[in-house]
This record gives sequence, C-alpha cells and structure tokens, in this order.
Amino acid sequence: MAISIRGSHQVDSAFKKVMKRFEATQKKINSSAAKRMKMGQYEAATKWMEVGQAFDAFSSKIELIRQEWRDLLASSQKTLEGVEARTIRSKKEKPPRTRVGKVRILPKQLYAPALKALAGRGGAASSDEMLGDLHRYVLTEFPESELVVNVPFNFPPWQKTVRRTYKYLQSQGWIERRKDGQWKLTDKGRSAATE
Repeated sequence: MAISIRGSHQVDSAFKKVMKRFEATQKKINSSAAKRMKMGQYEAATKWMEVGQAFDAFSSKIELIRQEWRDLLASSQKTLEGVEARTIRSKKEKPPRTRVGKVRILPKQLYAPALKALAGRGGAASSDEMLGDLHRYVLTEFPESELVVNVPFNFPPWQKTVRRTYKYLQSQGWIERRKDGQWKLTDKGRSAATE
C-alpha cells in the first residue's frame, strides 16, 4: 500500500524549479565570464569565474538537500505504511477475550453446572446459594474471568448472567416457575442433571 504524504509533490516541484532557475543563473554567469575572457578583460573574467565557482558549490548543496528530502520522504512513507497496515489489521481482527478481567461468562455455560449444583443440594436452593455455587464453578473453570476480581453478589453483570440462567432453566422445564427466587428442580431437571 503506497502512502502519499500531503504536500510532498509540491516540495518536489519546488526543488525542480529552484534547480532549473539556478542552472539558468549559472549559465548567465559562465556566459559573462566567457565574454570578459574574449574581450581580454582577464581580471573581470577571473572575478566572474570565482562567482561561478561559488554558485557551483551552492548548487551541489541544493542537490544534497534535495536528496535528503527524498530520503526523508521515502523513510516517512515506509514508516506510515507499517502503521497503517497494523491499524487496518487491528480493525479487522477482534481483540482476544482472554485477558484477566475480560473473559465473559455466558448463561449457556452455566446450565449444566447449575443443574448439578441443585442436584447436589437435594434439588432446591436459594438464589444466594446458587450465586455462590456458580461463582465457585466459574472461578475453577474460568480463572481469567471478570469474576476473579469481583464479588458475585455486588457485581451486576454476574447477577444478570445468573438471572438469565435461572430463566432459561425455567423455560426448559428443568426448574419450577416460582416468584420467590428459589431454585427447585423438576423431575425433568433431575434427569437432565444426571446426563
């Protein structure tokens, strides 16, 4: 991918114009020195030649600066191409979700552990007991989750995840539909817990 730096073409054009005008000036100086030489005005011709030599030295400096400009432009474009390529790649790639405090626990990852925890408690548990049981499961199975640094009872996203798990288990008929927040296995839920 070629990166174009805005305004760089105008700088190139300016260097070309300066070089052309400088060359035209040098030709006039050389012409004046040659005329003086033909006319036998050696002292004046010598002075014109000294001026010509000074202009020639200055012309070399301009060419060096022009080359430095080209080198600067090339290295800048190469640097920017690398940055732009990484930016485009990072926009296409989704950031990994494995950093500490970033792994999210989805409700569907808790269905089976919730059924097993309920079965282990004799088929019934309070919401607080289930929050604790599922939290212990998550800390064991997902040590890099956001729960490592957050207490489950005080962390709203965790409470929301557990509520969704509760609603899903009800919708599947695995726990009873209750309004008191209790988790109670149905016969269907008991058989699902043993699978």
